[in-house]
Amino acid sequence: SDAPSAFSNHWLHCNHNPLHNCSLHNSHFRSWLRRFLMLKLVTVLLFPYGDELPLLVGCAFSMRALQLLCSPHISTKPSSVFLLQLARTDALVLLRWLIRLGLTVGLWAEDKAGTSRALSALSEQLLEAHHLASLLLLGLLGLEATLLAHWPLQTRRFRTSQWARLCCRLTWGLVLLELVCLL
Repeated sequence: SDAPSAFSNHWLHCNHNPLHNCSLHNSHFRSWLRRFLMLKLVTVLLFPYGDELPLLVGCAFSMRALQLLCSPHISTKPSSVFLLQLARTDALVLLRWLIRLGLTVGLWAEDKAGTSRALSALSEQLLEAHHLASLLLLGLLGLEATLLAHWPLQTRRFRTSQWARLCCRLTWGLVLLELVCLL
């Protein structure tokens, strides 16, 4: 079976929207979120680490995913919480590009030799933090889908948005800890 569809069957609920047929609107959201998830899986797991073009495409998809996931038409189920955080990981890539742009155009003075080196190191660490956060969040999405598929009743009390938010906070805490320790 198709991995992204295992996530999407329970993501969305439909509020009445006078501009769209409810099922078509819901289908459009699911389709975009499936594409986003598939793109993240491919870019994180298959493309070379730090390849700029897939990161750029991923950032564009993340912007659209953020727009959809912040919509009132999206439920707050665990997979939606994990997808929202997965989309937010691309902010690390954008920050990395901003730092690199600043270094390229000379926004930070070269007379402070350590500043340029520190910012360059931070730029690389942000890329590693993005990769780690993406891997962990994809793992949480996979775990949630597996629990839902194999033990839906037995794991119901753990598959809540509250637990998902706690897992996301722990994930970001681990990513931040790694980022700080490597600098």
